[in-house]
Formats: sequence, C-alpha cells, structure tokens
Amino acid sequence: MRPDVSPQRGWIVFSLFVLLATMVGTLCLLTNPYLWFDEALQFFLSLGSSPWAPALSVRRGFADIVAQNNRELFDPLGFTLLLRLWEEISTAAVWLRTLPFIGFLGMAATGYRILRCSDVPPTEAILLTSLFASSPLLYQYAAELRPYSYEAWGTLFALLVLYRYSPQKSGWWKFGTGLAMSFFLWIRYPFVLAAAVTGMLIFFKILLKKDNRLWPHFFLYLLPQIVSAALIYWFCIRLQPISDQSPVYARANTLRFGAGFLLHPWTMFYHVVVVVFLVIFPFRERFRYPVHLGRFALFTVLLFAIWNTFSILGNIASDPNARWAIGLNAVAMMCLFMVLAVLLLQTPARYKPLAYLLLAALAIYRPALMTWRWYKEDPVRFYGIHFVRELSRVAHTEDEKIWGGPYSTAEVRYLYEYGSLRSSQQQARYPERFVLLRGDNEFQTLERLPLHQKVLWIDSTGRYTRSGQFALARWNNSPLFFRLWRVR
Repeated sequence: MRPDVSPQRGWIVFSLFVLLATMVGTLCLLTNPYLWFDEALQFFLSLGSSPWAPALSVRRGFADIVAQNNRELFDPLGFTLLLRLWEEISTAAVWLRTLPFIGFLGMAATGYRILRCSDVPPTEAILLTSLFASSPLLYQYAAELRPYSYEAWGTLFALLVLYRYSPQKSGWWKFGTGLAMSFFLWIRYPFVLAAAVTGMLIFFKILLKKDNRLWPHFFLYLLPQIVSAALIYWFCIRLQPISDQSPVYARANTLRFGAGFLLHPWTMFYHVVVVVFLVIFPFRERFRYPVHLGRFALFTVLLFAIWNTFSILGNIASDPNARWAIGLNAVAMMCLFMVLAVLLLQTPARYKPLAYLLLAALAIYRPALMTWRWYKEDPVRFYGIHFVRELSRVAHTEDEKIWGGPYSTAEVRYLYEYGSLRSSQQQARYPERFVLLRGDNEFQTLERLPLHQKVLWIDSTGRYTRSGQFALARWNNSPLFFRLWRVR
C-alpha cells in the first residue's frame, strides 16, 4: 500500500463542489419537455400500447407490455417495466427523465467506488468521477428515456463486483450481488458480455485457489443470473425477431460498416486511452500505480476483445462513441481516470493545486456549456423546446389539419395525451384535426391526396420526396412545419 498523499480537507470540499456543479449542470437535460421518437416509443410500449394505436388509447396490462416490447424494441423487459412503475407517479417529461438520470448517478457512484478500491485518494477520486460528465455520450444519455445509462452503470457494476468478490464475503452477500447483476441483465442485452467476463474471471480465480469450499458460494452468486437468463429467454428472446433486425439492433458493427468508424475523433480518443492504460500497466510498480488493477486490466482486455469479436461477426455495435456500445464508453472513461491517477501520482506536491484546477475546469466545461445553451434555447441542442412551442402556436392559430408521419405521430401523441400540451387538447382540437399516420399506411394515405393539394406537415424526412412522387417545402420559415404535396 502506498503512503497516504491525500490533500488537505479544503481540497476535498473543493472536489465535492466540482462534483455537485457537474451534476447540477446535467439537470438542464431533465427540463426537455419533448420526447423524440425513440423515447416516445419507449414510453408508449411501457403502457402496453403502440405509438400508432388510436389516439387516447387506454393503458394495458402486463401481457400487452411484453408483446409490444418484443415487437418493437428487441431489448429485455426490465427498463420498460421499470418505466411503467415510474409513470404511475407522473407522466411529465421532467419526472420521466429522472429515471435514466438515476442510472447516470449510479454509474458515477460505482465509478467512484472503483477508484477508491484502486487506492486513489478521495479528492482525486471525486474529481475524476466528475469527469463522467465530460463524455459527450454519457452526458447526452444521462436523461434520455432509454436504458443506456443503466447499461453503462451495469458495466461498471460488473467491474466493481470483480474488485469486491472474495472468499471472506458471506453467501448472502454473493446471492444479493447476483440479484443486482440480474437486474442489469434485464435492462440491455449487451450487458451479458460484462457479466460473462466478470463470472469467467471469478471462476478462474476460484479454480486457481483449488479450494472446493468456494464453489457453493459461487453458485449462489450465479443462481439469480441463471434464473433471470432463463426468464429472459422465455419472455423475450424466443419471441423477438432479433435475427431479422440485426442491421438495426447492431448499428456501427464492423461487419456492416468496416473499421471506418474508428476514424471518428472521439472513437479514436477512447481507443487510445485504453491502449495507453494497457501500455503503462506493466510498469505500475515503477509508477506507483494504484493497487488492485490487475483485475481491471483483465476485465478491459477481455471485454473489448469479446465485444469487437461479436462486432466483426455483425452481431453487436463496438464503437465506444455510439450509444449501442455505451458500456465500452464507461470502461474507456475509467481507463482515462486511471491514466490521470498515474499522472497525479507523479505530480510534485507544489503543482497539485494546479492539476486539481485543470481537472475541475475539464469536468465543469461540458455541463456549463450545455447549461448555457439551454439558457439561450439553442435550436440544435435543445430542439425540443422549439418543437413544443411551435406545435402549440400553430395548433392554436391555424385552422387547417396538421399532418405528421409515423415518427411525429409518437412525439405529438405523447405531448397532447401525457405531456406538457395535455391541458390544451380542447383548444388544439386534438385529436380531431390531426392526421397522424402509421408506418404501415403512410404512403397509401398520402397517395390518395389530390394532385398538388398541399397539407401542413410536421415530418421533414426526405424519404417522401426521394421517389419524386411528393414535394416538400418549409412553411412560413417555421422551424417545425412544412408543406407536403403530391406531384405525380
């Protein structure tokens, strides 16, 4: 154990302030009143319904939730059921977004615990934990109504289990830890890779000890996960046409896109950080590297190797800068923290305050920038504010019908039936004056339009104009509405 090099108590208070500032700087994401299509789809599936069901449809039961989730999401049921419980309190967007935000907070707390288990001093561990908000991916999905923040949390939790698992732990601790791992198994399928790596390394650790008394406790750890895996197969996998949807479900896989995605700056950065961590790891004694990191290095190597192998086969995404591989992003950030911890260990005491200030500035930068953009209502980063405002304005001032494609259908239905425009249904004459199309009938409906008759249209996607059958033009410089008409 290296000697204690913790800074004075004042720096701990400073680091806590930085951590609090980064968390507060993330709260602006919770205020977005608009659920874009993926979020709206997740919301309606948690009701046991579909975004394309008739307007004002009632909530349905468990069997409908299972059926809709399996038909549309190709994820396990966990987050959908959790959201169903969450929305019993409120369906307001700010409340719904606190659910994924809890996942972000859980990930940060787990990352801090890993750093402390690696013997990183409290001040430095808190400052490094604050850097989670500097990851564009982790920050963006901290409040998105999808299970990605929980997948990132679960991946780091699997790493923490690898740190904490020991023969001295009781059977109840191991059974409870297995239950916690089972929770994350129900959230997203890619988590099974992190769970498998953790289980495999614990297995070999017990095998090397050659003590048969350790196996019953290991079984207690595995039992909840085995039961959950069986239930997930029965209720989800066997009913989901995942093989037919692999190009959608496994975006950014190497088989489909080649290795070109590696050239993205952030993707390159994350891979470089992992490589640097692995290069300096063999010299950890020379650098007074934080202890207990052998398991971390093995976990990282195996997880990236297995993940990329499946990506080459076309089964899963492997870009740590994409939401489909957000678990890799969380691990890459932990590698960055460990590299920075090494640099802090080599920093002379007189330069430590400057190093802490630089870390604080780096941690606060993105949350502060996004909070400023939120305050200025940036039309790109906070498009939802403008979407809701413009939809409400036009619905109250124009008399003609409002048309929308399948994606807009989900977004408009949430706003008027459960969201911030719910109280203005009568003024907007919802749903009578809205023509919200489904994915299975959109072109057939539009083809029945009289030639050159223009309709007020929300969806700006180019798939309607690609065939040359329809034309699309922006309406009155509106940020949301267009004119759509049939030209042949």
